Amino acid sequence: MVNELLEQNKTLVADFIESVWNDERHEGFERFWVDDCVNHTAPAASEGLESLRRTHQPFFDAFSHLRVEMLDQVAEGDRVVSRIAMTGTHVGDFMGVSATTRRVRMEGIRIDRVRDNRIVEHWAQFDQVGLLAQLRSSED
Repeated sequence: MVNELLEQNKTLVADFIESVWNDERHEGFERFWVDDCVNHTAPAASEGLESLRRTHQPFFDAFSHLRVEMLDQVAEGDRVVSRIAMTGTHVGDFMGVSATTRRVRMEGIRIDRVRDNRIVEHWAQFDQVGLLAQLRSSED
């Protein structure tokens, strides 16, 4: 029973990534997250679906052909840890850098807390310094 729940939690996070990021169904947050979710990854912890959308929107606006690949995933208790890689084409302003049309890759780790088959809390660390280095590179 415990293993089934852990697999269900992993599938929920993987399905969120596939639907919202890879299939570009940006309106789909409600399907995967509780209304009062807490996102600890924003510049300051934020609560609620609208705040969650606002923290994701800069990526959706600045990068086209976004793909998020699941590299590793483990679960224990109510937590799912996913090591992921995001690739995309830089087509809009991002963190003060105008569009470069460069293909970029950024790896990161996300931790999601799941309750009743919905994400209730989220933490993430991404290689934003490496991403900015790719965007600011003088190579074409």
